[in-house]
Amino acid sequence: MRRFSSEIIAAYERRDTTALKSFYAKQPDALFFWERKMSYSWDEIDNTMNALLTAVAKLTLAIREFRSGGSGNNGWFAATFHVERVTPKGKQFSSDGRWTVIAERVNGRWLIVHEHTSFPLPEP
Repeated sequence: MRRFSSEIIAAYERRDTTALKSFYAKQPDALFFWERKMSYSWDEIDNTMNALLTAVAKLTLAIREFRSGGSGNNGWFAATFHVERVTPKGKQFSSDGRWTVIAERVNGRWLIVHEHTSFPLPEP
Protein backbone atom coordinates (compact mmCIF):
# COMPACT_ATOMS: atom_id res chain seq x y z
CA MET A 1 0.00 0.00 0.00
CA ARG A 2 2.87 2.39 0.67
CA ARG A 3 4.15 1.93 -2.89
CA PHE A 4 0.62 2.50 -4.23
CA SER A 5 0.27 5.73 -2.22
CA SER A 6 3.69 6.89 -3.48
CA GLU A 7 2.62 6.29 -7.09
CA ILE A 8 -0.52 8.37 -6.53
CA ILE A 9 1.47 11.20 -4.92
CA ALA A 10 4.01 11.21 -7.75
CA ALA A 11 1.19 11.55 -10.30
CA TYR A 12 -0.29 14.46 -8.31
CA GLU A 13 3.07 16.21 -8.15
CA ARG A 14 3.50 15.79 -11.92
CA ARG A 15 -0.11 17.00 -12.30
CA ASP A 16 -0.64 13.98 -14.53
CA THR A 17 -4.41 13.53 -14.72
CA THR A 18 -4.14 10.53 -17.05
CA ALA A 19 -2.01 8.63 -14.52
CA LEU A 20 -4.21 9.73 -11.60
CA LYS A 21 -7.40 8.59 -13.28
CA SER A 22 -5.86 5.19 -13.98
CA PHE A 23 -5.67 4.53 -10.20
CA TYR A 24 -9.46 4.54 -9.79
CA ALA A 25 -11.98 1.75 -10.27
CA LYS A 26 -14.71 3.40 -12.25
CA GLN A 27 -17.62 1.42 -10.84
CA PRO A 28 -21.07 3.06 -11.13
CA ASP A 29 -21.78 2.99 -7.37
CA ALA A 30 -18.52 4.65 -6.30
CA LEU A 31 -18.52 6.90 -3.25
CA PHE A 32 -15.77 9.44 -2.68
CA PHE A 33 -15.37 12.25 -0.16
CA TRP A 34 -13.22 14.60 -2.15
CA GLU A 35 -12.61 18.34 -2.19
CA ARG A 36 -14.97 18.97 0.71
CA LYS A 37 -17.97 17.19 -0.80
CA MET A 38 -19.35 13.71 -1.26
CA SER A 39 -19.29 12.45 -4.84
CA TYR A 40 -21.37 9.57 -6.08
CA SER A 41 -20.02 9.10 -9.54
CA TRP A 42 -16.82 8.76 -11.49
CA ASP A 43 -17.87 11.73 -13.69
CA GLU A 44 -17.88 14.03 -10.65
CA ILE A 45 -14.41 12.90 -9.61
CA ASP A 46 -13.16 13.18 -13.19
CA ASN A 47 -14.39 16.79 -13.47
CA THR A 48 -13.15 17.77 -10.00
CA MET A 49 -9.70 16.32 -10.71
CA ASN A 50 -9.44 18.25 -13.99
CA ALA A 51 -10.47 21.52 -12.30
CA LEU A 52 -8.18 21.02 -9.32
CA LEU A 53 -5.06 20.26 -11.31
CA THR A 54 -5.72 23.07 -13.79
CA ALA A 55 -5.82 25.53 -10.87
CA VAL A 56 -2.37 24.45 -9.62
CA ALA A 57 0.96 25.22 -11.28
CA LYS A 58 3.03 23.31 -8.71
CA LEU A 59 2.06 20.78 -6.07
CA THR A 60 4.20 19.13 -3.40
CA LEU A 61 2.80 16.47 -1.07
CA ALA A 62 4.57 15.03 1.98
CA ILE A 63 3.17 12.08 3.92
CA ARG A 64 3.45 12.45 7.69
CA GLU A 65 1.83 9.48 9.45
CA PHE A 66 1.02 6.34 7.48
CA ARG A 67 -0.86 3.16 8.38
CA SER A 68 -1.99 0.38 6.09
CA GLY A 69 -3.50 -3.07 6.11
CA GLY A 70 -5.74 -5.51 4.29
CA SER A 71 -5.69 -9.05 3.03
CA GLY A 72 -5.99 -10.82 -0.29
CA ASN A 73 -7.35 -8.50 -2.96
CA ASN A 74 -8.43 -5.79 -0.51
CA GLY A 75 -6.20 -3.17 1.06
CA TRP A 76 -6.38 0.19 2.74
CA PHE A 77 -4.20 3.01 3.92
CA ALA A 78 -4.70 6.08 6.05
CA ALA A 79 -2.26 8.96 6.17
CA THR A 80 -1.81 12.52 7.24
CA PHE A 81 -0.11 14.82 4.77
CA HIS A 82 1.19 18.32 4.17
CA VAL A 83 0.55 19.96 0.80
CA GLU A 84 2.20 23.00 -0.75
CA ARG A 85 0.44 24.51 -3.77
CA VAL A 86 1.35 27.31 -6.14
CA THR A 87 -1.30 28.75 -8.48
CA PRO A 88 -0.56 29.67 -12.09
CA LYS A 89 -0.43 33.32 -10.88
CA GLY A 90 2.21 32.45 -8.26
CA LYS A 91 0.06 32.55 -5.12
CA GLN A 92 1.22 30.01 -2.54
CA PHE A 93 -0.95 27.92 -0.20
CA SER A 94 -0.14 25.21 2.29
CA SER A 95 -2.31 22.99 4.42
CA ASP A 96 -2.39 19.72 6.28
CA GLY A 97 -4.88 16.98 5.58
CA ARG A 98 -6.00 13.43 6.11
CA TRP A 99 -6.33 10.80 3.42
CA THR A 100 -7.92 7.37 3.51
CA VAL A 101 -8.05 4.94 0.58
CA ILE A 102 -9.70 1.55 0.24
CA ALA A 103 -8.34 -0.35 -2.75
CA GLU A 104 -9.05 -3.59 -4.55
CA ARG A 105 -6.58 -5.58 -6.61
CA VAL A 106 -8.04 -6.04 -10.11
CA ASN A 107 -6.05 -7.93 -12.74
CA GLY A 108 -2.92 -7.65 -10.58
CA ARG A 109 -3.17 -3.90 -10.02
CA TRP A 110 -4.50 -1.83 -7.11
CA LEU A 111 -7.48 0.41 -7.86
CA ILE A 112 -9.14 2.91 -5.53
CA VAL A 113 -12.74 1.91 -4.75
CA HIS A 114 -13.31 4.45 -1.95
CA GLU A 115 -11.39 7.57 -0.95
CA HIS A 116 -11.81 10.20 1.72
CA THR A 117 -9.73 13.35 1.92
CA SER A 118 -10.31 15.99 4.58
CA PHE A 119 -8.70 19.16 5.82
CA PRO A 120 -9.02 20.26 9.46
CA LEU A 121 -10.45 23.67 10.24
CA PRO A 122 -7.80 26.32 10.89
CA GLU A 123 -6.91 26.84 14.52
CA PRO A 124 -8.35 30.06 16.03
